[in-house]
Amino acid sequence: GYSPTGAKLARKDGKPMTAGIGTHSIGSIIYKKLPVGTVGFKCTAGLASTDHGGKVRFYVSNQTVTKFAGKGKQEIAEGPHATPNAAVVLPHVARKALVDMNAGEACIQAIGGVNQEGALMALNYMHEANVVDPLLEEFSKMKDSDSKQRVAKTLIRLANREKVYDGETWWSTRPDTRGPYYYPTAWEKTEKICKVLISAAKNGSAELRYVISELAKKDRVELPGLPKIEESQVVARNEPKVNLKKIMDKLEAKNTATLFIGHLGPLNYGAEYKADYDGAFKKLAASYEMVFYPFFFKMLMEADGVTPNLQLYFQPDGMHPNAEGVQAVVSDMGPYVLRALQQ
Repeated sequence: GYSPTGAKLARKDGKPMTAGIGTHSIGSIIYKKLPVGTVGFKCTAGLASTDHGGKVRFYVSNQTVTKFAGKGKQEIAEGPHATPNAAVVLPHVARKALVDMNAGEACIQAIGGVNQEGALMALNYMHEANVVDPLLEEFSKMKDSDSKQRVAKTLIRLANREKVYDGETWWSTRPDTRGPYYYPTAWEKTEKICKVLISAAKNGSAELRYVISELAKKDRVELPGLPKIEESQVVARNEPKVNLKKIMDKLEAKNTATLFIGHLGPLNYGAEYKADYDGAFKKLAASYEMVFYPFFFKMLMEADGVTPNLQLYFQPDGMHPNAEGVQAVVSDMGPYVLRALQQ
């Protein structure tokens, strides 16, 4: 028998167990289709030597037994992963098909076109020298642009790969889930990718330097000599300002129902500028006691709150929400609209 870590099961006296299944956390082992005429069976169970207390329960039933936790009274709630998400099925199948077909050349040719986002999604999984080399060449020829920033994101993802699981490294009952890999591991193109990214960060725009710096930190990619974020910040220019207070005064004077939607400041203007920018909307909303929705694109972001979820919610141009994106915004913002109308 084997444990969840791949180690062989053994009894307390050290004798091996020739058969058995090990599980961790709350788990179930269900025996189905027992031989006809079976009236009983024998099963031995035990807790691991690392266990700090626990119980083993046996249920005999001709129906599925509901899972329990705690004192046996609280049913385990399924997580969000248990809810089917039809919107991701087709992009996932398409991405996997491109990877399986080794369509690296076609994906690189799609960069800069309407299919760029799907192509880059597939390239994230192509750790092949004959794909990475032409991708680096294409990246080096590109002028500073939004597309170049997106290609940089893919290169950062390709800088490492997952370590082959050997039962001794990254997996445990508490694996490191920061991503994108459990155990980031260098491969034959890591050094070349890092050199190109560092050169782009040093010689490119402040926006490109910031993107590379932030994403490298997020994906745990070591880039020695990368410019610090402080060196990448752009000083905000004295641009014309919209006097929101005057607009609010006019709306209030006319007793107009108002939903105030905030916005988030750009990352590359620096932390102080961003904090002031983001906070200005909140303070203004509070001073007028109006219904406030923090950010129009709130529901269209990744878990970090700042990276657009291009796969699920945006059209191929990477700028405009698709049907699912519009639905997500309306569903979340709708209650705020109703509250504003009721005031």
